[in-house]
Amino acid sequence: PAMAANRSRARPATALPDGSAPSRSSFGRRMMSGQSGGVGQKPPFSKLRAMFAYDTSQPLGFEASPAEPQPGCTVDAVYFDVGENHATGYLVTPEGEGPFPVVVYAPGWQTDVTMFMDDAVALAQKGYAGLLLQEPNWATYWTLSPKSDCQAVVQTVTQVRRGLDLLETLPKIDARRIGFVGWSNGAHLCGGIVAGVDERIKAT
Repeated sequence: PAMAANRSRARPATALPDGSAPSRSSFGRRMMSGQSGGVGQKPPFSKLRAMFAYDTSQPLGFEASPAEPQPGCTVDAVYFDVGENHATGYLVTPEGEGPFPVVVYAPGWQTDVTMFMDDAVALAQKGYAGLLLQEPNWATYWTLSPKSDCQAVVQTVTQVRRGLDLLETLPKIDARRIGFVGWSNGAHLCGGIVAGVDERIKAT
């Protein structure tokens, strides 16, 4: 009986801009038709892309220090500037002269990027470098505020693009061959957008 009661309990309806609380079906129709205050209207791609513009002239402030050794490659903890904030992560480099193709890794929400370390090491042993970026701690996701959540996406995408700027400065990296791997937030809220707004990503 308790389970049946839980199943029958209705979730609170989503309030629309006019103050009404429509059913899921009517809410969906209004969103798709653009009647919910313009939310359902798709802006031109040029306007969307402009949301992700950033200052490419800012110095990177790049720093690297040896991290835990891994077989067949070099692992460094890395740090670079993203606006007033500071990105952190790991650079995994194969043995040899290079330049090496590289894979950028982005984790899911509140997930440590070391989840990808075994994969990055395995690829490094086959000749692929890896840039593993921690989720930016200044990006706040899932607040249910459209403005705040969109800002978090922009901040995460900008961090990755700054990472691409960094890769272009490293002699052992072939920045003409950059791939991307993401998980959860790192895939659908970051990787898909980065690949759409930055032509330096060649494979996802």
